[in-house]
Amino acid sequence: MQRQLMVWATALVVAFGSLAGLAVKTAVAQTSPASLVISAIQITGGVGKTAEDFIELYNPNPFPVDLNGYRLVKRTATVSADSSIKVFNTETLIPSYSFYLWANSGFTEISANPDTTTSSTLADNNGVGLRFGALDSGQLIDSVSWGTSNNGFTSISLENPQAGESLVRVNLFEQSEFEIRQSNPRNTSVQLLPEGVEESVNDASCSVLLKSESGAQSMSGIRFLNTGNSAWFASGFSVSQQSPEGFSEISLPEPIIYPGSQFDLEIEITAPATAGEYSYSWQMEFLGEGFGSSCSTILNVEEVVTPDPEPEPEPEPEPNPTTVKITELLPNPVGDDSGKEVVELYNYGSQTVNLKDWVLDDIESWPVSSNAYKLGEISIEAGKYLAITIPAGKFAMNNTGGDVVTLFNPSGSIISTVTYTGTTPEGKTYSLVGSEWGWFESSLGIANPPLPESEPETPEDPDPEPENPEVPEQPEAPNLTGLIISEIYPAPSAGQREFVELYNGSNSSLNLKFAKLAIGNRVASLPDFLLPSGGYYSVADAELKLPLADSGKTIQLLSENGAVLSEVTYPKAKKGESYALFGDSFMWTKTVTPGQANELNTVVPNPEPGNNSPKASVKAAATNLLQHAINSLNSETQQPIQPDPETGEPGKKTNPINAIIVALASLFASAFAVYKFGV
Repeated sequence: MQRQLMVWATALVVAFGSLAGLAVKTAVAQTSPASLVISAIQITGGVGKTAEDFIELYNPNPFPVDLNGYRLVKRTATVSADSSIKVFNTETLIPSYSFYLWANSGFTEISANPDTTTSSTLADNNGVGLRFGALDSGQLIDSVSWGTSNNGFTSISLENPQAGESLVRVNLFEQSEFEIRQSNPRNTSVQLLPEGVEESVNDASCSVLLKSESGAQSMSGIRFLNTGNSAWFASGFSVSQQSPEGFSEISLPEPIIYPGSQFDLEIEITAPATAGEYSYSWQMEFLGEGFGSSCSTILNVEEVVTPDPEPEPEPEPEPNPTTVKITELLPNPVGDDSGKEVVELYNYGSQTVNLKDWVLDDIESWPVSSNAYKLGEISIEAGKYLAITIPAGKFAMNNTGGDVVTLFNPSGSIISTVTYTGTTPEGKTYSLVGSEWGWFESSLGIANPPLPESEPETPEDPDPEPENPEVPEQPEAPNLTGLIISEIYPAPSAGQREFVELYNGSNSSLNLKFAKLAIGNRVASLPDFLLPSGGYYSVADAELKLPLADSGKTIQLLSENGAVLSEVTYPKAKKGESYALFGDSFMWTKTVTPGQANELNTVVPNPEPGNNSPKASVKAAATNLLQHAINSLNSETQQPIQPDPETGEPGKKTNPINAIIVALASLFASAFAVYKFGV
């Protein structure tokens, strides 16, 4: 019988995978205009500066207001008809508790950059108004007139302001008087919060929206509302998925989410493959710190037993025998690689195999690439090896990062495939020796002892088990002493990848399959790879499996039985820098070396050419001493850890940090000599 999964939700079915953001701007209200006030007006800059005019608006609301549909108008002293100063017919947002500044286009020396300009001017005994709708008939949101005007706008009974002076509203949050003050124009970059409202408060509410459910596919939505008084910018704010485990961030669907605005995210996923109860939750986040309320839901997956399907008919036998396997690869020959890379095949069958139209390629499945190498009229005898050189212009095996090589028969079936990882040593081959793959001296075209001569067969009449069989002793776990973590790259630059580098400081080769990598509370198995003494191995891509947090993490290297072999805790990551071992200490370095000896990036300036003064000579000598100490550090830290001759335990490396201390002391002494004695 087979088992199938059935999905049902106790609260709401949710998933994540493909994202489509839908934003809703609750701040824009064209049919019911929000309250805005005229906060300041200047009508002249003095003699000859009659165009130095500005009008300042203020939004006293805790949400942004769109000026689309509004217009600024003016009236002269005794005319009761509007003339337009500025018509707003596109989306123009005033942030919450912020100002908006119009100025005459000729006012070039204004102290704040205007949000908009036109050529309209203001004068003595005028009036201005903010209207929603058409001239004269639209709703008058706010108005003010000054001097001896009688034009239908609200009169404030003040004299005309003089050069560089403004009519300023005393209280922005209620109908209040104006007074004449020295001008200080403010634009949308200025926010003035009402009394009792804290500055820059991030807060959010979250809700879950049910969309649809179909079989093992679930679709849902989440909605976040900005309930604080500060805007959310896509450059620093995001949605954090807190569960299931495996941190992920979801970008905002718009560049800015203002206070009082909301946005929706639509989420879809295939149900987990195993039965159980799965919890999903989300929260807003700013620069790695969560804030506001979170929302969550539970997904239940149950097993359903279904009848076994009818057995499929056995496939017809392949036209060519499949008794051929790949036994050796030479990806990195000495010198130029082009036209010198080799793949070795072995025929473990009892008959000669014709390889005509068989294909070698560095992919895992059919169809093959345009660089695949199709074999010609060639055969391989039973029990024989065949070394095939890949011509220049065909596929090439990678020297770093690993690769795969596959042998296909003419119908596209996979006959044999081999995958290697890490950095390839020059001139050595990746060989099958017994039942283990590893890097060895080349044996192309001859046996890789003790390779079996034929595929093992199951005897027809196996011997019956004895009545009282003896329980075989369990093999001891291999000794992995000397295997350590040597470099961590958690925040790669663009085009690079995360990795954790291992180093074998013992005197013998160690197989990584007997170790595990633990990142936080998650554990990943390591590949079946024989790491030689003094060798490095970079765990990356699919092998790493677990993402490295930029905020810092503890990484452990464990043995099969869970014993800690090596443990490193790195702090908050530096972009494009790796946390690498130098001597007994880890340091950040800008030179990233996966699979290679660590290099401390220390740039020491050389004296200028032609400068042969005593001062330059002293500085150069101290500088060279410092650089020599750093190079000693790089060299010393890469040496294998030799075991103690009496105890057999791994010894400690010397600490070349002392050399840097001596060099720095020399450099400071030299600087003192230059200062004191003028050398």
